[in-house]
Amino acid sequence: MATNVRDFNQRIRVVTKNLPAKKAFTLQKKVALEALKSLVFMTPVDTGRARGNWVVTMNTPSKANPFKGGMRIRQGGDLDANSAAATAFAMEQTSKILAYQRMNQVIWITNTTPYILELEGVDKAPTSMQAPAGMLMVTKIRLNLMFGF
Repeated sequence: MATNVRDFNQRIRVVTKNLPAKKAFTLQKKVALEALKSLVFMTPVDTGRARGNWVVTMNTPSKANPFKGGMRIRQGGDLDANSAAATAFAMEQTSKILAYQRMNQVIWITNTTPYILELEGVDKAPTSMQAPAGMLMVTKIRLNLMFGF
């Protein structure tokens, strides 16, 4: 079982290398979609900016930060509306990208929101009470259980 994200990626490469091309392609797409769903739903929401900026690209990581988010909750923003808008944005963008995926393309899932590392807890404890264990490692564990990586 993979112990970190890098190991997890390597494990996917090993498993898919031994599968027929079409099955490997299908598995890669399923893993990417499940990973994205988990990351999106695990990401804490205030304005929705971090949640809406999970971006899926092919072959190259994204540097984009397309979702601007809504009004901050403490300034009168609506948590449910911000959450729904961010989730819909991220999932819709992913559906469009994955629809054009071709075999042998590397799927990247990135988030360039400036404070995403703080929310994840890189170099210190996560800063959000909504995701006290972060998003990446919890998603990796879910995918390990789901796909056996």
